[in-house]
Amino acid sequence: MGNFVGRVYDVDFIPAVGWCQVLMTNEQESLIARTVDERIQSLIETGFITGSNKTSVDYLDKEGPKWITGVKLKAGDKQGLNKVISIELSVDVPYCRASITRQGQDGHLKEVEVTVLDPRFQGVLLCAIANPDADFEFAEDQGNLTRAKINLG
Repeated sequence: MGNFVGRVYDVDFIPAVGWCQVLMTNEQESLIARTVDERIQSLIETGFITGSNKTSVDYLDKEGPKWITGVKLKAGDKQGLNKVISIELSVDVPYCRASITRQGQDGHLKEVEVTVLDPRFQGVLLCAIANPDADFEFAEDQGNLTRAKINLG
Protein backbone atom coordinates (compact mmCIF):
# COMPACT_ATOMS: atom_id res chain seq x y z
CA MET A 1 0.00 0.00 0.00
CA GLY A 2 1.33 3.42 -0.93
CA ASN A 3 0.36 6.97 -0.07
CA PHE A 4 0.79 10.15 -2.08
CA VAL A 5 0.03 13.75 -1.12
CA GLY A 6 -0.07 16.43 -3.77
CA ARG A 7 -2.13 18.34 -6.31
CA VAL A 8 -4.42 16.70 -8.88
CA TYR A 9 -3.59 18.11 -12.30
CA ASP A 10 -5.26 15.68 -14.70
CA VAL A 11 -8.46 13.61 -14.52
CA ASP A 12 -9.16 11.34 -17.49
CA PHE A 13 -12.43 9.38 -17.51
CA ILE A 14 -13.25 7.11 -20.43
CA PRO A 15 -16.55 5.25 -19.92
CA ALA A 16 -15.62 2.53 -22.42
CA VAL A 17 -12.77 1.31 -20.18
CA GLY A 18 -14.71 1.82 -16.95
CA TRP A 19 -12.07 3.60 -14.91
CA CYS A 20 -10.72 7.08 -14.30
CA GLN A 21 -7.01 7.86 -14.52
CA VAL A 22 -5.64 10.52 -12.17
CA LEU A 23 -2.33 12.36 -12.40
CA MET A 24 -0.98 14.08 -9.30
CA THR A 25 2.21 15.91 -8.47
CA ASN A 26 4.10 17.39 -5.54
CA GLU A 27 7.53 19.00 -5.27
CA GLN A 28 9.39 15.67 -5.42
CA GLU A 29 7.45 13.31 -7.69
CA SER A 30 4.34 12.46 -9.67
CA LEU A 31 1.73 9.73 -9.43
CA ILE A 32 -0.43 8.08 -12.08
CA ALA A 33 -3.23 6.01 -10.60
CA ARG A 34 -6.72 4.76 -11.43
CA THR A 35 -10.08 4.33 -9.76
CA VAL A 36 -13.39 2.70 -10.63
CA ASP A 37 -15.14 4.13 -7.57
CA GLU A 38 -17.48 7.06 -8.38
CA ARG A 39 -17.24 8.51 -4.86
CA ILE A 40 -13.44 8.48 -4.97
CA GLN A 41 -13.52 10.06 -8.42
CA SER A 42 -15.82 12.88 -7.27
CA LEU A 43 -13.57 13.71 -4.30
CA ILE A 44 -10.50 13.70 -6.58
CA GLU A 45 -12.35 16.01 -8.99
CA THR A 46 -13.06 18.36 -6.09
CA GLY A 47 -9.33 18.37 -5.31
CA PHE A 48 -8.74 19.31 -8.96
CA ILE A 49 -11.35 22.10 -8.87
CA THR A 50 -9.99 23.63 -5.67
CA GLY A 51 -6.36 23.31 -6.75
CA SER A 52 -5.58 21.88 -3.32
CA ASN A 53 -2.06 20.60 -2.84
CA LYS A 54 -3.34 18.64 0.15
CA THR A 55 -5.09 15.82 -1.69
CA SER A 56 -3.93 12.52 -0.25
CA VAL A 57 -4.50 9.16 -1.93
CA ASP A 58 -3.83 5.64 -0.76
CA TYR A 59 -3.18 3.15 -3.53
CA LEU A 60 -2.26 -0.46 -4.14
CA ASP A 61 1.44 -0.42 -4.93
CA LYS A 62 1.84 -3.43 -7.17
CA GLU A 63 3.08 -4.32 -10.63
CA GLY A 64 1.10 -2.54 -13.33
CA PRO A 65 -1.35 0.32 -12.76
CA LYS A 66 -1.71 1.74 -9.27
CA TRP A 67 -5.32 1.53 -8.04
CA ILE A 68 -6.63 4.15 -5.60
CA THR A 69 -8.13 2.66 -2.44
CA GLY A 70 -8.81 5.85 -0.51
CA VAL A 71 -8.64 9.62 -0.72
CA LYS A 72 -8.60 12.50 1.75
CA LEU A 73 -9.05 16.14 0.79
CA LYS A 74 -8.06 18.86 3.23
CA ALA A 75 -9.33 22.40 2.88
CA GLY A 76 -6.81 25.16 2.33
CA ASP A 77 -6.89 27.86 4.99
CA LYS A 78 -10.50 27.47 6.02
CA GLN A 79 -11.16 28.75 9.48
CA GLY A 80 -14.27 29.73 11.32
CA LEU A 81 -17.56 28.30 12.42
CA ASN A 82 -19.21 25.51 10.41
CA LYS A 83 -16.41 24.94 7.92
CA VAL A 84 -15.58 21.60 6.33
CA ILE A 85 -11.93 20.93 7.19
CA SER A 86 -11.50 17.57 5.45
CA ILE A 87 -13.38 14.76 3.72
CA GLU A 88 -12.16 11.17 3.58
CA LEU A 89 -13.35 8.15 1.58
CA SER A 90 -12.24 4.55 1.23
CA VAL A 91 -13.33 1.86 -1.21
CA ASP A 92 -13.59 -0.52 1.76
CA VAL A 93 -16.45 1.30 3.49
CA PRO A 94 -19.78 2.65 2.18
CA TYR A 95 -19.60 5.96 4.03
CA CYS A 96 -17.47 9.08 4.06
CA ARG A 97 -16.01 10.91 7.02
CA ALA A 98 -15.73 14.65 7.34
CA SER A 99 -14.18 16.96 9.91
CA ILE A 100 -16.24 20.08 10.51
CA THR A 101 -15.81 22.99 12.89
CA ARG A 102 -18.59 23.85 15.28
CA GLN A 103 -19.01 25.88 18.41
CA GLY A 104 -18.47 23.98 21.63
CA GLN A 105 -20.39 24.50 24.84
CA ASP A 106 -17.51 26.65 26.10
CA GLY A 107 -17.94 29.00 23.13
CA HIS A 108 -14.69 27.96 21.42
CA LEU A 109 -14.46 26.31 18.03
CA LYS A 110 -13.93 22.58 18.05
CA GLU A 111 -13.46 20.03 15.31
CA VAL A 112 -16.16 17.38 15.04
CA GLU A 113 -15.88 14.23 12.94
CA VAL A 114 -19.10 13.18 11.21
CA THR A 115 -19.98 10.15 9.13
CA VAL A 116 -22.33 10.16 6.15
CA LEU A 117 -23.72 7.25 4.18
CA ASP A 118 -25.97 9.10 1.74
CA PRO A 119 -24.06 10.21 -1.41
CA ARG A 120 -26.22 13.37 -1.53
CA PHE A 121 -24.72 14.45 1.81
CA GLN A 122 -21.31 13.80 0.31
CA GLY A 123 -22.19 16.13 -2.58
CA VAL A 124 -23.11 18.93 -0.17
CA LEU A 125 -19.84 18.40 1.72
CA LEU A 126 -17.89 18.57 -1.55
CA CYS A 127 -19.56 21.87 -2.43
CA ALA A 128 -18.84 23.25 1.03
CA ILE A 129 -15.15 22.32 0.94
CA ALA A 130 -14.78 23.67 -2.61
CA ASN A 131 -16.23 27.10 -1.85
CA PRO A 132 -14.60 28.89 1.09
CA ASP A 133 -17.22 31.67 0.93
CA ALA A 134 -20.13 29.30 1.44
CA ASP A 135 -21.95 29.19 4.74
CA PHE A 136 -22.41 25.61 5.87
CA GLU A 137 -25.07 24.61 8.34
CA PHE A 138 -25.42 21.12 9.67
CA ALA A 139 -26.98 19.01 12.33
CA GLU A 140 -25.45 15.85 13.66
CA ASP A 141 -26.52 13.21 16.11
CA GLN A 142 -23.81 11.10 17.72
CA GLY A 143 -21.44 11.73 14.82
CA ASN A 144 -23.97 11.08 12.06
CA LEU A 145 -24.86 14.00 9.80
CA THR A 146 -28.65 14.52 9.84
CA ARG A 147 -28.85 17.79 7.88
CA ALA A 148 -26.53 19.78 5.65
CA LYS A 149 -27.14 23.12 3.96
CA ILE A 150 -24.85 25.48 2.06
CA ASN A 151 -25.52 28.95 0.74
CA LEU A 152 -23.73 32.00 -0.50
CA GLY A 153 -24.70 34.47 2.23
